[in-house]
Amino acid sequence: MPPRTERPDGADHAAHRDSADRTSGGGPTGRAAHLVVDRARCIGTGLCAATAPRHFVLDADRRSTLRPDAGHPDAADAADAMALCPMEAIALVPGAAPA
Repeated sequence: MPPRTERPDGADHAAHRDSADRTSGGGPTGRAAHLVVDRARCIGTGLCAATAPRHFVLDADRRSTLRPDAGHPDAADAADAMALCPMEAIALVPGAAPA
């Protein structure tokens, strides 16, 4: 299953973009992409942190946030975390993360 690039409802992730977006310099596809956590949708189940602990951690409010040392977002565990998120709060967005 390919990673989602937007929420199924078509909403723009920019409105709730986590300040900890991580940028990929390009992976096997050679295209830059970054993970986004929609913290307004996150309910803190911890599935992402349990599935992909090198990418996600729960903060003091039990909301998902991206680890500062997160690996490449095309990794299989990041894709699994996106697929398992019950609120669909995680997405892989093409392009570099905004500054």
